[in-house]
Amino acid sequence: MSEPINPLVEAIAEQLKLKLGRTQYSHGGCIVTDFGAEMFIRTPSYGKMGEVTPVWPIDSRRQQHRPSGDFDIGFSLNKDVKKIAADITSRFLPEFKSAWLGQLKIAKEWSDGYEAKEKATIELCEAAGFSTRADYGSQDITGYCNGRYMKLKVGGSNTIVSIDCEDKDEALKIIQLIHTFPEKKD
Repeated sequence: MSEPINPLVEAIAEQLKLKLGRTQYSHGGCIVTDFGAEMFIRTPSYGKMGEVTPVWPIDSRRQQHRPSGDFDIGFSLNKDVKKIAADITSRFLPEFKSAWLGQLKIAKEWSDGYEAKEKATIELCEAAGFSTRADYGSQDITGYCNGRYMKLKVGGSNTIVSIDCEDKDEALKIIQLIHTFPEKKD
């Protein structure tokens, strides 16, 4: 059973002519801005102050990208909804929009870069003839990528080799060398 929509959050969204976001609780909820970001309106059942908090963009690895600084603003829960909406419009949204769009660009760059490096690393693993599973399993050599680097586990040992995949030819030589290197027996 989902919680009811907070009536103050609903009234603020209506006043701002914006839609409610996915996250809604009895003590607050998200409102989607006209530039695609969400802001969380917190209205605790105790005290007399509410708060508007940014929801920052995340990249493909689920890492949040937030700038330094404090973007939260407070408001009195006794204040008229029109005045709260006016405060959000004048005090919160201009700075938040600029910062959020900048962080969205950074999150996209991180996602694009990671995905491109991951694809290159997977191609390199496949060219070397071994799996690209995240868990090591029991293969002689198993690899997985971590952004720019490929981690290889050699045999059943705890030897892990980290290879920089920027230079594919060099990385492939290292992989082939590891593949032919005999495992030390105790």
